[in-house]
Amino acid sequence: MKKLIAAITVILWLAAVVIIVVAATHHELLTLIPVFADNRPQGLLGWTLTAAMVALIISLLVHSNGHRIK
Repeated sequence: MKKLIAAITVILWLAAVVIIVVAATHHELLTLIPVFADNRPQGLLGWTLTAAMVALIISLLVHSNGHRIK
């Protein structure tokens, strides 16, 4: 399960980078704006970044192995 969550996290971050690179190569980087507006994600990049952040947090929680801060 840990490896699956880690793989999903990596895939989502790579997807976000690919979206930015493709937009930059087509000179359409400004079409990705706004990424976040009205306190929610907007467009493909906004939702991909949000999903990547959520997956990263879940991955960090799962991989913490139960260590607690005292």
